[in-house]
Amino acid sequence: MRDSIEAAAIDMWDPYIKAITESCPNAKIVFDEFHVVAAFGRVIDKVRNMEYQEAEKSDKAVIKGTKYLLLKNEQNITPE
Repeated sequence: MRDSIEAAAIDMWDPYIKAITESCPNAKIVFDEFHVVAAFGRVIDKVRNMEYQEAEKSDKAVIKGTKYLLLKNEQNITPE
């Protein structure tokens, strides 16, 4: 029965990945969108913070406030 499972939607927690890999070896793992977007947001925050810390004082204003600009769809970005 477990061999007939084709896919499993899970979050990206390592124990879940390990359990599916061991229990259902034929199943493809599909990560849910919420957790993928959340992980992406954490990476963007980390990179922005590192760049901000290393930037010259005059360049810090360019980085500040860019989080949501980086997360927006390109089609939704206006010149303002």
